[in-house]
Amino acid sequence: MRGCNYFKWVDNPMNEVEGLKSEIAEQKMRLERLEDQKCCCEAQIEEMTVELKLLRLNRSVGRVLALAFARELSPVVTPIVVAGRIGSAFAAELGTMQVSEQTDTLRVLGANPADYLVTPRVLASCIALPFLTLVCFIVGMAYSAFLAESIYGVSVHIIMSLAKRELRSWDIISAMIKSQCFIVTMAMAKAMLLSPSNVHLLPTPRSPTRFPAASFGKVMATNRSAIDTIQSSEDAKEKIRQMFQKVELSVSAYDTAWVAMSPSPTSPSTPCFPGSLDWILQNQLDDGSWGLADRDPSLGKDILSSTLACVLALKTWGVGEQQIRKGVDFIVSKFTSVMNDEDCISPIGFDVIFPSLIEKAFDMDVNLGLPPTDINAVLQKKDLELNRIQGHCASFRNLNMAYISEALGKSQDWGMVMAYQQKNGSLFNSPSTTAAAFTELKDSHCHSYLCSVLQKFGNAVPTLYPADAYFRLYMVDILEKTGISRHFKENISQVLNETFSLVCAELLADKNSCISQFGGNLEETRSVLELFRASQMKLYAHESYLDKNILDCRHFLEGQITDHLTQANNRRKNVMQEIADTLKSPYHASLDRIENSICSNFFYQDLLQLAKDDFNYCQSIQKDEFTQLQRWVVESKLDKLTFSRQKLGYCYFSGAATMFAPELAEARISWAKNGVLTTVVDDFFDVGSCPEEQLNLIQLLEEWGENKSTAACSENVEIVFSAVKDSIYEIGQKAREWQDRDVTKHLVEIWLSLMKSMWTEAEMSRNKSVPTMEEYMANAYISFALGPIVLPALYFIGPKLSEKVITSAEYQRLFELMSTCGRLLNDIQGFQRESEDGKLNAISLRLLHSKGSVSKDGAIKEFKQMIDDKRGELLRWVLSTDDDDGVPRECKEVFWKMCKVVHFFYLKDDGFTSDELKNVVKSILRDPI
Repeated sequence: MRGCNYFKWVDNPMNEVEGLKSEIAEQKMRLERLEDQKCCCEAQIEEMTVELKLLRLNRSVGRVLALAFARELSPVVTPIVVAGRIGSAFAAELGTMQVSEQTDTLRVLGANPADYLVTPRVLASCIALPFLTLVCFIVGMAYSAFLAESIYGVSVHIIMSLAKRELRSWDIISAMIKSQCFIVTMAMAKAMLLSPSNVHLLPTPRSPTRFPAASFGKVMATNRSAIDTIQSSEDAKEKIRQMFQKVELSVSAYDTAWVAMSPSPTSPSTPCFPGSLDWILQNQLDDGSWGLADRDPSLGKDILSSTLACVLALKTWGVGEQQIRKGVDFIVSKFTSVMNDEDCISPIGFDVIFPSLIEKAFDMDVNLGLPPTDINAVLQKKDLELNRIQGHCASFRNLNMAYISEALGKSQDWGMVMAYQQKNGSLFNSPSTTAAAFTELKDSHCHSYLCSVLQKFGNAVPTLYPADAYFRLYMVDILEKTGISRHFKENISQVLNETFSLVCAELLADKNSCISQFGGNLEETRSVLELFRASQMKLYAHESYLDKNILDCRHFLEGQITDHLTQANNRRKNVMQEIADTLKSPYHASLDRIENSICSNFFYQDLLQLAKDDFNYCQSIQKDEFTQLQRWVVESKLDKLTFSRQKLGYCYFSGAATMFAPELAEARISWAKNGVLTTVVDDFFDVGSCPEEQLNLIQLLEEWGENKSTAACSENVEIVFSAVKDSIYEIGQKAREWQDRDVTKHLVEIWLSLMKSMWTEAEMSRNKSVPTMEEYMANAYISFALGPIVLPALYFIGPKLSEKVITSAEYQRLFELMSTCGRLLNDIQGFQRESEDGKLNAISLRLLHSKGSVSKDGAIKEFKQMIDDKRGELLRWVLSTDDDDGVPRECKEVFWKMCKVVHFFYLKDDGFTSDELKNVVKSILRDPI
């Protein structure tokens, strides 16, 4: 993909490099001249000594040398030499950084390059130069004295004593101060070198810098923070890439305990896996529990289960009496608080497994010391949960009962359970469930699985193994939701290819499944949420079962929000907020950046910090782009058009919320500018012009590239045409660099098609004509004005689009489907307003042509179904396999993104006037995370 720079566009980088080489050569020549001047000074000193000797003024040599060196030679020669040698090195270094765009990176990070790069060098020179001046004075005097005595016979003692007598302290101090004056010149030269006025800018002028001057300490702190942010982001990316390559699972005390309880098939009185028993003996925590040392307080129920299971494992083999007592004391001390704490997360099956462990403890004569009322309450929960599971269909019942087999023991239907055994010998890839089956059945495949897990992890086992495929898919989902997936394209592509080759399961095969099967467990709630999202990916009209899934999921999720609205569990609150946001905005009306800003509140620390840094980094770029666009509106005089709506914020937001990556800056700028211009042109044809002016504007555009014989008939026409013309020129010039061909003709055709469709629409309104629905839609999808916004932006997405691609049926169909969805959504939401204004749209036409047989609600229902069908077809095109001569996937996704934008804007009303949307725009463009 062609890279972009958002602050500097260099027409020919080689010219910049050659210019830099020339400057370095010039600095070298200047340095040679300085060396000549130095030799000349030495010759003058020698000549002066000779003259003084001839005049028998030997005693004046010391005085003259001291004053000359202190007051003039040292403070002048030293800075000249420093400027020649060090200044040329600084100029070469800073010039290289400017050409290689490193200074632009600092601007993006909020740092002033002049402050960051020049200030430290100036301060270092200010500190070093006085000492260098003093060194120059000392060396100069010593050399002159040596020369005077060895050649002319003037005593060194006389020279030094007279120099000491003549010099005053102020002579040395003034010399050191005088040398500082040259630093100012060096600083100004470096600052000018880094000024944006010395580079090629965008056609729209940019301010030299938007960062105020700061003290050196603040500058260094700010920029050190910026560099630390870059480094930490790179470190986080590398960690995430390593997570794709190597999935590290923590061991589970609970699962290890069930493995340790497994007896040997040949000797039932001894453990089959004694190493696991040793692990339990050696890994009890100081508080008497087993589990993770740095655990979250919300995992209290999991810790209780793990501790009780480890106690039972030790009791089974009659070892670790001291550990058993400490474990029981921990359970007694934490039982009441944990069981009554609504913030604690319940592991799947906890309400059955934990009571079963308590019953098992009673059978093994382990005195837990728990109050009978508490024990009865726990056992009652077990009965309620089992009754709930038993009340569902056989497939759901068997699956859940099999998953918690360790809790049921001999009462379990093990024949049914073994039907779920996988090729690796496990049950659900769960060591605990597999160990329970091995204990009851002595199955060799279960034994082989447990041995393989222990061989990999030592004497302990994780909760789930293998979990590589699931974990990697989960990582892909997280990266997509947080908006940082673009940094890991290769890893994601590899994961998806591997998953596709390994997994061959039919999704949503049981179309009659009932969502009421799910309980209130938080993980089950997440499963329903993901099912709700997946069910919205409806591609074909016959997939009616997805509609039922959506309704059932929505009913269940709304119930979860109501039930848990007052709970204080932060994790549950986050999930409930995620559910509420998902229910409010369906998948086809959710914008990527809004979802990213919501999802950045979840997930683990490294990924969370990377997502926040990336969001804020992209936002800083977008702030500059938006400022640039505001200047463009003023310079184009679009703000002078009183008839036009000012929608720059919405236009830029729609692009920034869907194409937020820094490398898509050109696409965003094109998208936003043409969005503003289409709004202006729409208002121009709607309320801001007469028919003569409309035809005049079209004629001006038709004469593009020819000898212009038509003049603008009014100031408004001149402003509108000039803005459109300049936009076409600018986009065409930049697109040539991306596409290696001239696309200006296509850009003109896009605008001409739009203006002619708007002229047709205006004529229908003026003549009060009633077109057929087919005639209306054939013109209306073009006049909805998405063409100039989306189609030019495709040239900046990355892939090259040939003439064959942009004239293909696929390209035209994608544009038609996207625009039709937008037009119908506009007509549904704007029906009341346009009816009051006496304008026709799809709804009013349907009512007119039906002659009373269709109601308003019926017509709206028909068009909503049409929108669903068009949206499904558009999604099928987007997800279809790319052809060599077809529209590239990256470009097809832009059509889908615009479809989501129009659904977002028209979700409740016309989208442009609600305060809620204004707040969303502000949060995405202005408020950092």
